[in-house]
Amino acid sequence: MVTFEQKMVIQAPYAKVCAVNSDVGGWKKWDPGIEESSIEGPFASGAKGRVKLTKGPVIDIDIVEVTHPEWMAVEARVRLCHIRFEQNIIPAGRETKVRCKVMLSGPLSSLYGSMVGEKINLALLRKLASLRSFCESHR
Repeated sequence: MVTFEQKMVIQAPYAKVCAVNSDVGGWKKWDPGIEESSIEGPFASGAKGRVKLTKGPVIDIDIVEVTHPEWMAVEARVRLCHIRFEQNIIPAGRETKVRCKVMLSGPLSSLYGSMVGEKINLALLRKLASLRSFCESHR
């Protein structure tokens, strides 16, 4: 398994960060890596959806775990590789801490990790910075 992780502190209330994060259709408003996103039904474990990446294909996603509002795990598959994205939102007084993690597994996970690992790390940093900016400016 190949793992990438980034963390960030957001100067916005926990409830605000959770609300923004759980609005799947609104991800494109703040995530520069997403052109379009949708979900069938509520934001809950077992939901299915689709994400159109800004510089990539449309990917079918499964929301496999949600402990609302602070935890989610989303999974997708690409050629011989399983992708798991986890996000944890933690209240910290007037701040909110967010941790994002991407895990690649399967026969081509090491190859994908070595080819696009740096891009995944940068994408996670951009995602968190954009979430921070959006939440801090939309109080």
